[in-house]
Amino acid sequence: MSIIFKNVILKHYLVEDVNIKLNKEFQKQYENLEDDIKIKWKIVEDEKNNVFFFNFEVNINKNKKNFEKRPYKIVLNSIGVFEIKGFENNESQYILIAVNIMIGLIRNYIMNVTGKFPLGEFILPAIDLNEIKKFYLV
Repeated sequence: MSIIFKNVILKHYLVEDVNIKLNKEFQKQYENLEDDIKIKWKIVEDEKNNVFFFNFEVNINKNKKNFEKRPYKIVLNSIGVFEIKGFENNESQYILIAVNIMIGLIRNYIMNVTGKFPLGEFILPAIDLNEIKKFYLV
């Protein structure tokens, strides 16, 4: 699979690990509550080959108190391998493009898998990319 946007090319995408737990006691009265979503990420750069490895860890309703009132607890780890051309000129712009691609892939994966569950699909809500910058792991 290759996704190309400007000078950002997704070469590979892998869901390395996923754990989805269904809350069989979930009650519809809680369906309008917000989910507790945490996304951590980091980049490993192979400068010689202009390749960047984006590692994402997504935790949804991980703590017990939140999960009691939500349909799913989801922990997902994924990796995206990007080739970025002209990185040194537009570093932050290209990183945000790659992050946006990764979030879209993660959203689709979770939606497709949970769509087969009795409580229906979980759709990862829109993520503020400026907010996600805070969770970059060094």
